[in-house]
Amino acid sequence: MSEMINYELAARILSGEATADERSQHIHWLNESAANVLLWEELRMAWQLGTDTTRYQEVNVEQGWQKVHASIEPKMNVPSKSFRPLQYAAASVILLMLVAALVWFFMPERVFTPESFAVNSDVQQEVVLSDGTVVYLNHSTNLMCLQPFTNDERLVQFSGEAFFDVKGADNWPFVIDMGDLTVHVRGTSFNIRSYNEAGVAYIDVSSGLVEIRHKNKDQEVLWLEAGMGAVYHKSTGLLTGVKANPNALAWKTRDIRFYNAPLSEVLETLERVYDVELSVNDSTILNERLGAHFSQNTFTYILNVVCMTFDLTYTEENGM
Repeated sequence: MSEMINYELAARILSGEATADERSQHIHWLNESAANVLLWEELRMAWQLGTDTTRYQEVNVEQGWQKVHASIEPKMNVPSKSFRPLQYAAASVILLMLVAALVWFFMPERVFTPESFAVNSDVQQEVVLSDGTVVYLNHSTNLMCLQPFTNDERLVQFSGEAFFDVKGADNWPFVIDMGDLTVHVRGTSFNIRSYNEAGVAYIDVSSGLVEIRHKNKDQEVLWLEAGMGAVYHKSTGLLTGVKANPNALAWKTRDIRFYNAPLSEVLETLERVYDVELSVNDSTILNERLGAHFSQNTFTYILNVVCMTFDLTYTEENGM
C-alpha cells in the first residue's frame, strides 16, 4: 500500500483474517503519512457503521453514490479489472464499506462517540491504536483508553510494562497517565515499566523527546531524549534522570548485554526478562561483575553460563 489503499488487505484486517506479515505491512503503511491514518480511520468507522445500517433512515442511493464517489475516489483509485475467485470475499467487504459510507453521508447527525478500550495482558502482545501508534505489552500489563482518540489529546491509562512507538502528530499530544506521573510525547518510542505493586517506575527512551510531569509538583518537569531514562521512587516522589538501561527492551527482543555489570543487576535483568524469581545464599557474590552478550538464548542457557563463570551452582524449586 502507498497512496492507494489495498482493498483486499483492508478486508482481511477488518475481518480479523490478516496474517502477522499482512498486519506488519498495514502498520508500515499507516506510518508512511498522517493522510493514511485518516483514510484508514474513515474506512474503519464505515465498517463499524455498516454492521447496523438498519437503524437509519432510507437514503437516495444514486445521490449517495455521487457523494461517496466524489469524496473517496480521489484518494482511492480502485482498479477496474475483474476480481479473481479469491477476491469475492474482499469485494463483499468493499460493498459493505461503500453502503456504510452512503449511510454516513446521509445520517441526520454524523457524530462518532469514542468507546472505552481496555487490554489486560497476561501474555506479551501487540496492540495498534486508532492513530497508528503501536504498543507492545509485556505480561501483567493493563492499558485503557478511548478508541478512537478524541481530537483534544490521545490519553492512555497504563500500568505494567510496555514499549510505545507513538505516531507523530505535532498538535495532537499523546499522554500516558501513570498515576503520580504523566508522560507527554508527540512522536517517539520508549519503554515504560511501572507495575502497581512495585515501588519504582522506569522510563527509557529509544527515539524522540519525552516530557515527564509530576502531578503533585507543578514545577517539576523532566525532559528525556534518546539514550536517556528516568527512575521514579513512588514512596518519596523522587524523579531522577539517568542513562537509559541497555536492557530495557530485552523482555521484547531477547537481546541482553552486560557491560561490566554487577551480578545483582544480571540477576534482576534475568528475572524481568524471563519472568522468574532468583535468590542467592551468599550476598557477597552480588558484587561480582560480568561482561557478556546473549541473543535469543534460553534462561537455562544463560544461567548455566553465569554459574560456570563464577563457579556457582543452582537448584530449582517448584520446577523453576
